[in-house]
Amino acid sequence: MIKKAVLLTIQIAMFYAFMSPPVSAHNPVNKDQFTQYNENKPKTIIELQPFRSEVSIDIQFADGKFGKATLINLNPNLNVWYLLIVQKNGKKPEMYHLENPFPENNTLELNSELKAGLVISTREKNRPCERWAPFSDNPPAKAKKSAAAFEPLCDNMIYLRNPTQGKKTALEATTDFLRRHVAGGEQITTIVKDLLFKDRFVIDPEVVKGKPVTTNAATPPNGPAAADIEDEYKNTYLVPKDLGLPVENNDKKGLACGQWYPVKNHSGIFFSAIQPKMVSKKIVAIQKKKVKILDSVEASALVYLVAIDQGLYELGYALGTEHPSVEWSKRIRPEMRNDTLPGPDGIDTIEPLVNTGIVPPNMADRVVATFTSGFKRYHGAFRNGKLAKQGNASHYGFMSNGVIFSKLHPGLATIVVYKDGKSVLKTWTKNDAKSLSTVRHARQNGVPIIAYDQSEARAMPTRFIRDVYEGNWSGSAEGHYRTLRAGLGEQKNKSRRFLIYAWFSSTTPSAMARVFQAYDCNYAMQTDINALEHTYMALYDRSDGFKIHHLNNGMNVLDKTVKKKTIPRFLGMPDNRDFFYLMEKKKK
Repeated sequence: MIKKAVLLTIQIAMFYAFMSPPVSAHNPVNKDQFTQYNENKPKTIIELQPFRSEVSIDIQFADGKFGKATLINLNPNLNVWYLLIVQKNGKKPEMYHLENPFPENNTLELNSELKAGLVISTREKNRPCERWAPFSDNPPAKAKKSAAAFEPLCDNMIYLRNPTQGKKTALEATTDFLRRHVAGGEQITTIVKDLLFKDRFVIDPEVVKGKPVTTNAATPPNGPAAADIEDEYKNTYLVPKDLGLPVENNDKKGLACGQWYPVKNHSGIFFSAIQPKMVSKKIVAIQKKKVKILDSVEASALVYLVAIDQGLYELGYALGTEHPSVEWSKRIRPEMRNDTLPGPDGIDTIEPLVNTGIVPPNMADRVVATFTSGFKRYHGAFRNGKLAKQGNASHYGFMSNGVIFSKLHPGLATIVVYKDGKSVLKTWTKNDAKSLSTVRHARQNGVPIIAYDQSEARAMPTRFIRDVYEGNWSGSAEGHYRTLRAGLGEQKNKSRRFLIYAWFSSTTPSAMARVFQAYDCNYAMQTDINALEHTYMALYDRSDGFKIHHLNNGMNVLDKTVKKKTIPRFLGMPDNRDFFYLMEKKKK
């Protein structure tokens, strides 16, 4: 680690010593930076940012000595993350990953005057932030020694992001160790999954017959469209086991299958439950042979779905303290690995940037839900098919706050959050690169489950559903066993758009495609599989104090209890996994 840190410091120092003059934050896109971004050669995480702007100034410290300060706005279009590099002549540079919690109003700037080194530029005035004192007395240097993931500076106008230790379960710690340090470790974990995890979380619900329910009879007018189910199940009610969400329902029989019910104290959030076998024969006929025949276990395994009105909420995305990482995936074929590169994008570390694995403090009070977002790097690349032979094996890309950590690859299912807060599910294309500068967050996870089919003029299961190799679905060595899986779908109902998080207690991609199409999703993609920690979702109720409601009650083991107080994963403590957080939109 020490050698890697020294090498990184030398690389960055050389980079600043020999690069062209600094680019103003107000200048247009720099072509040289796009060349660095596109070149298939070793680079730093900074060189991977094509939209960055940089300014450097000569400075004098309070002790009279001289040096240089460089401020990098990693993406001025988003204006959230900065890297401040301060170097006293003859000394090792100090690097600070800064977060701007008010990107719409404030910009960080440098000023060479002694009393105004780092300046916060607001709409009203320029506010001096920090002067260049000796490092031992410098507020950023002191903040860097803090144990807090976010340390406030300049009267809470800036946060310093500090390295933290993310929470990891015993299962994750064991599998990570096997994969990284034991020959054949992945084969061992696969055997364990085959023997111990197949159908471990399957829920076969209590089924009650009652008065027939017509389509959308139970679902509120402002809710999403109900599932298209077979007539024989329209008088069927499900009693979901281990459901942790409080739903508004006065019917003691249970929940009408395929219908949506409001979640208590959460306007615009709805819950539904279904068994894949209940999907209408019309949907089955439409899907033709694109979906495999479901076996009895998969057909009956309960599915939980949560729909979120995107007009009321917006998504944030944060990287975990460890995952997803940026090195080569060991899953890819050996001939696809370029050993001259430390990783598929030319990097194998994000240093000096810092991932905290926790919701930023300025957003915490708006967060109403969190859920895990996708696969670790190990499984986040293709071994077979066309995608395995292009783009350095098409490692799953991801961005946070406008910063590219891993390039987005065409052909991959992607959830994208734009600068204006709008989120979409889509298959990334080469043409989408034109809008890359406006992407706030993005996460790729394999190939789509459901997507628009031009020949059918409607959303359909993709050709990958029946292809366990090109689909890269993960699972057993043969790639076809049932397991716990989660995914995201998008539904448009009248003038409303809903993001649907679906939790399948035991399934293959075939049942996922059947259910997402029954709920009239225009697009759907997988997130992660196999365990509750990988498919975690929790909602937060602030109507009377603070309560945590998990999608499945078993997920509560992922939170931490201190003095009988529950500290929520992602929101109250750092985690090693990346995640999405759902926020109430700011009132204009």
